Amino acid sequence: MVLVVDDSPAICKLVCGLLEEMGHSVVQASDGPEALAEVEKRVIDAVITDYHMPKMNGVELIIKLRALHRFAHKPILVLSTEMDPAIKREAKDAGATGFGNKPLNLPVSKSLMERLLG
Repeated sequence: MVLVVDDSPAICKLVCGLLEEMGHSVVQASDGPEALAEVEKRVIDAVITDYHMPKMNGVELIIKLRALHRFAHKPILVLSTEMDPAIKREAKDAGATGFGNKPLNLPVSKSLMERLLG
């Protein structure tokens, strides 16, 4: 099960559709607190999160997830419009497994997800 966290319904729909096409089961959350509630309800194998979200940004979510023992080594991918290397470094330092850019280039995004999710 892959958790997709994004405050944009259009991006959620696109990413979830791509993951389902790849054979993954998905669940959605629109922000960090909602994502944390989802990980308490079910077994999540990987997370794909936006960087900019209300209530809690993607890096704050990653830090909270990595603090949970069961998320110590699970893949976490950040998708963002951010091009700033400092933002990418911040996500990596927080524990992100990978970083992809929006707008999504579907073949590139699919390749990145396949590498990270298997």
